[in-house]
Amino acid sequence: MSATFVLVHGAWHGAWCWDPVVAALGDSRVVTLDLPSNHVEGAGFTDDVRAVRDLLDAAGGDVVLCGHSYGGAVISEAGAHDAVAHLVYLAAFVLDVGESVSSNAAPAMPAELQAAMRVDGDRVSIDPGAAPTVFYGDVADPPVDRLVPHNLRAFIVKCTAAAWKDRPSTYVLCREDGAAGPWQRFFADRCSSVVELDASHSPMLSMPDRVADILRAAAT
Repeated sequence: MSATFVLVHGAWHGAWCWDPVVAALGDSRVVTLDLPSNHVEGAGFTDDVRAVRDLLDAAGGDVVLCGHSYGGAVISEAGAHDAVAHLVYLAAFVLDVGESVSSNAAPAMPAELQAAMRVDGDRVSIDPGAAPTVFYGDVADPPVDRLVPHNLRAFIVKCTAAAWKDRPSTYVLCREDGAAGPWQRFFADRCSSVVELDASHSPMLSMPDRVADILRAAAT
């Protein structure tokens, strides 16, 4: 059976951010989704994990499960599913049991990202003026107008599984990342292998062909 690629976006984004990678993967079977935590009122981390597991139920086996940024937290738990053959973390959180996005053993998030976040009740938004520097340093046309608020509670719920301990995993470390620079190497050390790119936080937009190649390599 050929591999199925399940791609999980990060906070403030949606399935749309994978479109260039889906195109680069050509005839491969690719599944994306809009995470409930930033598309459904009141939804959080547990809903995101459940949504990804539902996709994995339908996918069968030989899944390469990729998570970008916050999506790495989601695949750390959802990736314990029997269908998953390989995990790919794209500038992402590789969380252990008992860790959350907001509370883990990695260094603190960059000051630029903290300054760009706007909290309103239980919703967190990104200052559109700061987004190009934080997320899209090498993206020709930063999609700032497509960013949506994210549920704050999604960042504080703790993982109950750490799929990377039991499955092969690849960390894609982005050396020009304005959002995740200081802690990427910490999380990369938890993975089986590491690929480094001279990329911003969003290589799925700036170098989709390279990301597609990494995903294909994970399927072999």
